Order: sequence, then C-alpha cells, then structure tokens
Amino acid sequence: IAEGQEKIPVHKFITALKSTGLRTADPRLKECMDMLRLTLQTTSDGVMLDKDLFKKCVQSNIVLLTQAFRRKFVIPDFMSFASHIDELYENAKKQSGGKVADYIPQLAKFSPDLWAVSVCTVDGQSFIIHSWESCKTLTFCHDPLLDLHKVTFSQDKIQFWTRNGLLQIIIFGKYYSKT
Repeated sequence: IAEGQEKIPVHKFITALKSTGLRTADPRLKECMDMLRLTLQTTSDGVMLDKDLFKKCVQSNIVLLTQAFRRKFVIPDFMSFASHIDELYENAKKQSGGKVADYIPQLAKFSPDLWAVSVCTVDGQSFIIHSWESCKTLTFCHDPLLDLHKVTFSQDKIQFWTRNGLLQIIIFGKYYSKT
C-alpha cells in the first residue's frame, strides 16, 4: 500500500481494503478502524500515517488484513467478481417479464423495481448493488442468483449444482463457490 513511501495515505489504505471485499464497518475491523480514527485525530497531518503509526493501527487485525491483501480469501480478485455481479444485475434489471411473487403476502406488496443483489462470502467479503434498505425480505436466496445467470448466459456455458449444502457455479470456466 505504501509503495516504498515513508508515509501512507489513509485513503489509499481504505481504497485497498474495500478492493478486497472487506468494509470499514466490518465488526472484525472495529478495533483497527477505531484506532485509525483516533490516530488521525491526534496527528498533525490528519491524512497520512508514518509506518509506525500505521502498524499501530493495523496490529489488532494483522492476520485478517494480511489474508485480504495477499488475496487469500475465497474470492481472491474480488473487484473482478463484483464487476461480474454488477453486470449480471444491470442485465437482469432490464428484464420486464414475470411478476412479483404473490404466494407470500409480504412479497406481493413489493414493487418489482425494488430489488437488490447482496453477496457475502465466508471470509466476510461483501458487495451490495442498489439500496438494500428497499429490500425487506430474504426469500429463496439461490433462485434469484440462478435466474440472473440464466438471463445473462446460455445454459451450455453455465453449470450449477448443490453438494453438501454448497451452491457452486461455473461460468465460462470461472469457479465461484458459496455456502
């Protein structure tokens, strides 16, 4: 992150953190983020940290952060994955066929324009498209994901199966796995 510099821009650390799929609001990073805020308030610069201050801020979460920045999470290139999910969402958003499910009363009340896609991996990487606040129900989680892929890709280029409770998806030879 420092790229050989003596000081580390805080915004660069936050941007790099988000690119791994982790969020500053992740409860596992609370101590790190609290220390970062406190340190920034007490430094004269307010936007840059020297190496010692940076180490002090991240030491409580060094294992998690090391895994993230070394791309050791279940989805190593999370930005590419998120871009793919975003593309699926945008393509599915254009679809106007179908109707709101009415067999569950809570679902029948919703506008078909109010929906979102949210992904969270076992490592805590997360990505949300649209406003999660407008989606109040979580029903048949795997069906929309399968439908998104079916809308975007032909069946010969995609495989789905469930084994031991694990939804596995192969798209164009890329493998994504989600519990």
